[in-house]
Amino acid sequence: MSLPIAASTGVFLICLSGVLAAELREVQPQGIGFIGPIAEGNPPATTPCAHFAYGGSVGFPYRNRSVVVDLGRPTAVHKLTLLDDVWDHGGDSPLIRKYGIEIYTSDDNRSYAKYPYKFRINIRSAKSEGAFDAVVIEDLDIFARYIKLHADLPEDGCDFANKNLQKMVRVFRDPDRVARIVSLATERYVAGSAQVRATVELPKADRGPLSLELAVGPIGARPLAQLKKIALASSGVHEVDVDLKSQGCGPRLIEAVITDAEGRVLARASARLFLCSSVVRDPGPEGSPVASRPGKVVLLDDVSAGRPIPLPVSGWYAVTVGLVGGDTEVDARLGSEGAFRRCRLETWGQKRPGRVLGESLVGCRELKDAALEIRLVKGKPARVAFVRLLGLSAEEIELAKAAAVPNDTPRVTVNNDGFSLFFGGVNSREALTKMLDRYAGKRLYSYDWGLGPCSTFTYDTKVGTIFGSNVKKFWRQGDKRAADAVRKLIAEGNDPLRVIVEHGHRIGLRIHASFRMNANYSMPVAKTFNGEFWWRHQDCRLITKYGQTSSHLSYAYPEVRRFRLAIIKEAAGYGVDGIHLDFLRHPPFFGLDKPLIEAYRKRYGVDPPKRDAEDERWYQLRAGVMTEFIREVRAALDEVGRKAGKRLELSASMEYRNFLEQGLDVARWVRDGLVDNISPGVHGLGGSYFPIRRFAEMVRGTKCKLFPRLEHTLKGHDPTPESERGEVKFEREVMTLNRYRARALELYDEGADGIYLFNTGGLPYIDPLSDVNGLRAWRAFEAPLVEWFDEVPGEVGK
Repeated sequence: MSLPIAASTGVFLICLSGVLAAELREVQPQGIGFIGPIAEGNPPATTPCAHFAYGGSVGFPYRNRSVVVDLGRPTAVHKLTLLDDVWDHGGDSPLIRKYGIEIYTSDDNRSYAKYPYKFRINIRSAKSEGAFDAVVIEDLDIFARYIKLHADLPEDGCDFANKNLQKMVRVFRDPDRVARIVSLATERYVAGSAQVRATVELPKADRGPLSLELAVGPIGARPLAQLKKIALASSGVHEVDVDLKSQGCGPRLIEAVITDAEGRVLARASARLFLCSSVVRDPGPEGSPVASRPGKVVLLDDVSAGRPIPLPVSGWYAVTVGLVGGDTEVDARLGSEGAFRRCRLETWGQKRPGRVLGESLVGCRELKDAALEIRLVKGKPARVAFVRLLGLSAEEIELAKAAAVPNDTPRVTVNNDGFSLFFGGVNSREALTKMLDRYAGKRLYSYDWGLGPCSTFTYDTKVGTIFGSNVKKFWRQGDKRAADAVRKLIAEGNDPLRVIVEHGHRIGLRIHASFRMNANYSMPVAKTFNGEFWWRHQDCRLITKYGQTSSHLSYAYPEVRRFRLAIIKEAAGYGVDGIHLDFLRHPPFFGLDKPLIEAYRKRYGVDPPKRDAEDERWYQLRAGVMTEFIREVRAALDEVGRKAGKRLELSASMEYRNFLEQGLDVARWVRDGLVDNISPGVHGLGGSYFPIRRFAEMVRGTKCKLFPRLEHTLKGHDPTPESERGEVKFEREVMTLNRYRARALELYDEGADGIYLFNTGGLPYIDPLSDVNGLRAWRAFEAPLVEWFDEVPGEVGK
């Protein structure tokens, strides 16, 4: 029996039983993430997803929730299966039957398009697969990297969940229905027109008439301009000439797409080229120099390291060297004056091995009778393939000149959690000061030193619990090492917080104390990390929307606020330059707590919503409590500052969305002048795009600065007892300099004043991310070269 369901996505059917598709091949996702629940709404077309490595339980459907599958690259998908191992509804998920599922797709996790075609949903028992129920989504024809399953559910509940999100969704494709673009090639530098060579494989199954469409546009821009569309009758090589005269000079993306008669995308591939006004190859040593012209490219092929290379050009040029090999490095400079610059093949992600050809920028300057000097780097292979000289426009010349002016404005804050270095074995004053010395002279706005895990502290506190002082058996060996280090330093008279503040001031750094606003933990971690206040005030733990007691303490209780204010006052008395309130470690801050329930009844004459559904009055009540706490913090800092003869800054990090639901009225804090700096970010692993325009609007016309927070870890895990013993090894991936550059530029373009770096020492990133003109020059002259690689034959480095 099939039930037709009306939904905002394409028409689909929900069946309570049925036969599954056969002969499908499973596709392994790179990760599965989730969004929400989000009280303020979750526009599925524009909301990016995070938490792609999350391994905990997630319910679905849920109020404004999405589950997103990251396939790692655009991939053909024909079936999805969602497995429920929490509730057994006997093969009948009532909320999915009632509300259905919407499907959206994306290639960049920023903008999503609604899937416009029909599909079927089959709900069945999945006990044979080790789960209770399965929701099978069939008759799909998707080609994308990200697939978002969204339930615009008005009710606050769910009937479907998996204990490990990474095992909730299985992905399948029909190999007979898959088309492939095996390769797409064109010349790297072209002028006016280009020949594109596409090698394609058509599906084995009959898909009707297919087409190959070619489009072009600036890298990263959408939509692309249509160039040509040809019919595909067979697999093989297809050579297409395209006219690019309407395109301006600069890096461009050529994209090839295979589509069927209904416009479904079956395969996609892209190649990069640099569109020039003209291309000159090997002009030779004789004759007049080649005059600069915007977009003109001069390629010198017969070059090698170890000797000056005459540059037969005149005028302003950007000069790059073509290098072979993933680990090739050389030092190069333009002319005999100035410093050499290290040239290497920088990538977006982690370094990858292999034989590759890429470019590295030497510099931009006006050239006349100049030579390029290239010298070898000891211990590094070097194979220089060519030198490329790009003529600059008047606008690009001004950009290059601005980037050449040294930047003196500090725009980066680095956060040190004040624990990990002790975990790693640092246990002396000399080691602490040596670590801090590395930041002397950097364009650092502030160095935020963590007071400890929040419930316990890594300084000589008289208010709270010193880390490890109340612990008999530690969770990890590293935790005992950290406790021993802190105890040793304090016993020697080297209170870590005092050492950091005094030595930081000695070398010219601004030091802020960073306080984690609710980092309390459940068992077994609680026995190591939760301090005596937490153990004595179990009655102050917040109550979740499900009526369960959380490990978090609630700011609804005056004793919780008093304790944390006392810690902040104590830390401020160490002579810090400011206090940072870290609301990203960890929400929530309120629940269905007795003081809030009583206040709500008194004010409105009714009980608050039991399931914490959208209720502006409930959110504002909680936000009012936290705002009064922030006022108390501001007053305490002003009191300490008057005695010290300076103003202490107050800054805060918070979730970029849902902050009001969490009780954080950030706009009010800014408007009332309570905070000097705000750092919106993502609660979870890094690498995720998030918009900041609403925060830029908040701070506009005020003295408050906007430093969006970027998490360094893209994939990874904190050490566990199992990983310490070598039983488990976690994959780790982190942000690279180029990823930071690209992300910082987006944030500056949206109105950021600076960048807040979290979970990294940040040394290689501070100066580049503080230099806005340098970043814009990087975008113009270096970003087009990143990962613009070709495989090359032969051995590398010879």
